Amino acid sequence: GSARGPRSIDQAKLLRAIGNQFRQQPTLEGAEQVIWAGVDDQPEAPRLAYKVVAEGGLVFQPASYKRFLYIVDAETGRILFQEDQVCSVDVSGSVNGLATQGSGADFCGEELAEPLPYAKVTLGAVTAYADSNGNFVATGVDAATSSASSQIGGLYFKLVDASGVANVTMPLAGGPVDFVHNAPNTDALVRAQVNAYVHANIIRDLVLAQNPSYPVISGQSGTSAFTINSNLQQTCNAFYNGSSINFYKAGGGCSNTAFSTVVHHEFGHHVVQSGGSGQGAYGEGMADCMAVLVTDEPLLAQGFQNDCAAGLRDANNSCQFLVSGCSTCGSAIHACGQLLSGCVWDLRLNWAAQYPDDYRDRLSSIVVNSVPLHGPITTIGADITIDFLTLNDDNANIADGTPDYFTIADAFAQHGLPAPALQLIKFTFPAGIPTAVDPDGTTTLNVNVEPLAGAPSPGTGTFRWRSGTSGAFSSTAMSQIAPNQYEVAIPAALCPGTVQFYVQAKTTSNLTISEPVNAPASFFAAVSAFAVTTTLNDDFETSVPGWQAGVASDTATSGQWVRVNPNGTAAQPENDHSAVGTQCYITGQGPLGGALDEADVDGGETTLLSPLFSGLEGDTTFVSYWRWYSDDTGPTPNTDSMPVEISNDGGATWTLLENVNKNNVAWVFKSFKVSNFVVPTATMRLRWRARDLGAESVVEAGVDDFNVTSYDCVGTVLGDLNDDGVVDAADLAILLGAWGGAGAADLDGDGTVGAEDLAILLGEF
Repeated sequence: GSARGPRSIDQAKLLRAIGNQFRQQPTLEGAEQVIWAGVDDQPEAPRLAYKVVAEGGLVFQPASYKRFLYIVDAETGRILFQEDQVCSVDVSGSVNGLATQGSGADFCGEELAEPLPYAKVTLGAVTAYADSNGNFVATGVDAATSSASSQIGGLYFKLVDASGVANVTMPLAGGPVDFVHNAPNTDALVRAQVNAYVHANIIRDLVLAQNPSYPVISGQSGTSAFTINSNLQQTCNAFYNGSSINFYKAGGGCSNTAFSTVVHHEFGHHVVQSGGSGQGAYGEGMADCMAVLVTDEPLLAQGFQNDCAAGLRDANNSCQFLVSGCSTCGSAIHACGQLLSGCVWDLRLNWAAQYPDDYRDRLSSIVVNSVPLHGPITTIGADITIDFLTLNDDNANIADGTPDYFTIADAFAQHGLPAPALQLIKFTFPAGIPTAVDPDGTTTLNVNVEPLAGAPSPGTGTFRWRSGTSGAFSSTAMSQIAPNQYEVAIPAALCPGTVQFYVQAKTTSNLTISEPVNAPASFFAAVSAFAVTTTLNDDFETSVPGWQAGVASDTATSGQWVRVNPNGTAAQPENDHSAVGTQCYITGQGPLGGALDEADVDGGETTLLSPLFSGLEGDTTFVSYWRWYSDDTGPTPNTDSMPVEISNDGGATWTLLENVNKNNVAWVFKSFKVSNFVVPTATMRLRWRARDLGAESVVEAGVDDFNVTSYDCVGTVLGDLNDDGVVDAADLAILLGAWGGAGAADLDGDGTVGAEDLAILLGEF
């Protein structure tokens, strides 16, 4: 209980007692004297105490705010009890809206409750977003908050309406908060807002379900949410302008255009733009296709002109491609676009019959992902057929067919956009195509030849190969183990080295067909070695221990080595070398748009050291890297260089690999056989020294994709005594020179080089 105390209480004593509970001095409220006898089931001997509420926190750090009730012993100043006065609750609920059902205008279907996915809900100072089903949970809501509000809009779309965006406010009464927009369904403007928001999210979700990293669209959220403008004052139109989709009020013989397929179509233009493709006829056709993907219906904009039985365009059409005039349906971009939607609808029919359980996902995937593949082209032509086949392909060669070649080709052929003709026969490799082969000639390749547009002639399989990367291809017949099924041992080759090869067979009409199809311009390649060990392979996308940018002896005053995504200049690379990734080592990182010499090497030398690596993993070790070098600008150009050196004693001594002084201003690949420079050891490393010595020049350097690979060539070919990969007269001379002795020429291991060894060697000729 409380007791009236003296007129004043020692405020300083209270602050001393509780001040250290706050990061800055708190303010005190309602201090009074009380008799403290414990709390609840923990009684204590009664004593005189002070009761006070303290409040405090840092102005710019809201998380530090605190408000507590304290009971402080009046004599000792000890805190006897404290209680947090800031209370918060979790609030759950849902956001729905009465949206028009079906794919037509608002008067073509009834309005039923639909979730407003990702909708924004405001509860005092707390903002929450619904999930894809319109459900939300808001945490940490101040218990004093009395209401919550939902304005149509959310995480991915911002709705703008000149008449005001619909807002619903609900009291917080301790249970779930369930918003329903357009509940009376008496205001066509609010109904249009709900329809626009619902269908914009539907088509966005469909696109990202097929390509979660879709350009631009995947990053548009929060403050960069995409804009929907609804209920514009004009009539009979809807449009996309690059930054928003826009819909008109009803009037002039037209419905309100913010409905189903019209929304899908306009957002489809955003899909085309974001994917890097052109608009024009292609954009109109692909935008219509987006509506087809969502509704699984061919009719677009049903009820647009106040007739629920009619639409503006129909994907179920017989439009034919024309070289001049685009299509038999017309040359205007909307009419021409039906050529593309017609192909997609016919593909939908083919796949619905072939894949009844998942044809919609298959169709959505190929249509959505064809857009970034298409490029900035505004016209419709047979290149789109190739786009679809390329996405459907499984071996990077559409000429030998794709898993769905015939159904895709049929759909596009119905509209005069034929697929490329299939090659006559097809090669398959049951055990795969090897990327590494034993250099002794024991690796076997299996090849099957199958009919496509023609038929293979049995017994005509041929294997063509060469050791190395130049010279003529040798030829050998493959062994037929069944009609048109072959096997061949890939011949012995130098180790380490490369074997390049391709296969051929004839058709029954005596035409020779190759795989790859344009061989020998293209070919397969494999490393020749018994074992390949990659000791170190670093693309610098992550920080690998052991790299050292800078050493104590460095003298450069700027441009020191740093691992970054480079900001390009005329001297420094804009991108790293890696096909995937952004990071590399460069000499200094200047600001975006900086001057040519903003961060180049100045005043001396800067060193990049590799981690330690072993050169003993195999018989032969190679180091390789991509490097950048520029020194052709500044007051005294072409006066410096970048030594690249290798050490086999951990860095105590160094041997030059190359002295870079040529201004490639491009990424250049370099590879070195370690044993050509130093004796391989287990403690090896490389270093790059970029230098600006003497008179000033603009020096920029870079290193990327560092690799250390070892090859095991022991026992490459029995009888290959000079390790050149083949058994020939040179090996015979070595054996005869060792006659009667011992050593490597003792091929049968009996301790003496003699007739048996000679027979073995001659047998390998």
